[in-house]
Amino acid sequence: MTSKQEKQLNQAKKASLVIGLSGFISKILAASYRIPYQNLVGDRGFYAYQQVYPFLAIISTLALTAFPNFMSSVLQKKDFNSLGNLTRLLISCCWSMALLLGVCHQTLAELMGANQLGSALLAVSVLLLLTPFLSIYRGFDQGLGQMKVTAISQVLEQTIRVLVIIVAALCYLGYGWDIYRTANFAAWGNVIASCFSLIYLSLSIKIQWVRFGSFNMTFWSQLKPLFFSSFVFTLYAIYLLLFQLIDAFLLKNSLVSSGMNTIQAEYQKGIYDRGQPLLQFGLIVFIALFTSYLPKFSRLYEEDSQSYKQLSQHFLSLIYYLSLILTVGCLILLPLINQVLFNDRKGLAMLQVYMILIFLSSLVQFFHHHQFIIGQHHSSLRCLVLGLVTKLLLTAPLTHYFGLVGSSWSSVLSLCIVLLAYLWISRKEFSFRFVFSYKYYLSLVVMGRLVWILSNVLPSSNRLITFLTIILSTASGVGLFVLLASKWQVFPKELWSFLPFLRKK
Repeated sequence: MTSKQEKQLNQAKKASLVIGLSGFISKILAASYRIPYQNLVGDRGFYAYQQVYPFLAIISTLALTAFPNFMSSVLQKKDFNSLGNLTRLLISCCWSMALLLGVCHQTLAELMGANQLGSALLAVSVLLLLTPFLSIYRGFDQGLGQMKVTAISQVLEQTIRVLVIIVAALCYLGYGWDIYRTANFAAWGNVIASCFSLIYLSLSIKIQWVRFGSFNMTFWSQLKPLFFSSFVFTLYAIYLLLFQLIDAFLLKNSLVSSGMNTIQAEYQKGIYDRGQPLLQFGLIVFIALFTSYLPKFSRLYEEDSQSYKQLSQHFLSLIYYLSLILTVGCLILLPLINQVLFNDRKGLAMLQVYMILIFLSSLVQFFHHHQFIIGQHHSSLRCLVLGLVTKLLLTAPLTHYFGLVGSSWSSVLSLCIVLLAYLWISRKEFSFRFVFSYKYYLSLVVMGRLVWILSNVLPSSNRLITFLTIILSTASGVGLFVLLASKWQVFPKELWSFLPFLRKK
């Protein structure tokens, strides 16, 4: 490798680190702000915002990562004619969807059972108008291998969004706004944040628009394979948001149809929505792991497929063990976590079922990334579509007959179907003997028992003391587990090496 190539590789690594770190910070902010928002506006107020949140989050994900990644891939090919065609196509699609949503926003609000949220859905349509330009600027920055401006714009946008949403919640308390006016204002905060981000991007990145060629559709045949792989990869990035979108349309209406009054259904949906930030927090560790190792696995597959197979086998074992530990810990500590974050212990049964998604999502994400690396995009798409169809079919009847516990099970069962589908298509590529490690399960049971005893014995008279109880219980449980795992040699050394605080892989 020449010195020039080494320099380019180092720049690419640094750029990936910057964009990964900014994305990680953005996800923490996205998971965090809904906790104070719920504390300020209550469960019913939380419900109102969560009805439109999936729309906003999906568009935000597309503008922050999906579209920019696709455009940067095209830019790296130096095909400015295709890039110009793609730009025009992106603008046409986003603006068409914005027009459709602008016309139908009130109808969609009524379908969700909350016609007062029409203004919030109108904000979504305006956000779609900005999305192409945000994506183009970020795509150019990434395509040039710099990414610093993109990273700053991500954190800037998320920070402003959080501030506006918290201001909306404070207005609810200080000026007596109702829950829908508060949610509508919070939704428009996403537009404000995107406008600031777009201004910053336009001032920081200079685009030579004249280099774009004239519009034609012949470029589609060249970009179709890249587009399809990007589409499938993006689908998983918004996958759980699509689950939430289905919930937004079906949950409240199903509760009302089962005999619950409208106000009570909104309160119950607000309690159910607590599971989404909890799930985000639970998955942050795995987001960091996948962000760190996906580029390395992709390069290794191209250079040495046999080494990739061995390393990915160890990584699968790590994801299985770690996700099960986190899930068990969350299930045991959920009463205390619920009290600390939301000041009560409502909805424990449905939230505990919902937390099973930590385990399932982590494994699904591994197999999804594996299929992406080896180029099996059609197989992956079939698995994901199967899960969405299952979720769509199960949500209404399970909610109608079993309440919000049934709603949680609709998500869990749907993701189980996805995981089973991935396991079936990957059955010849991986060994699953690691699942039968009795030493691991014994260590897990001992850890769980200690955490359960401490969480019930230690005081929890107020939120601060309860938080300290969680910290002490968690630290004790993890410490005991690591001690037993090390003493009994539960894991091979290859698994320990994936953890950054022990050894850099």
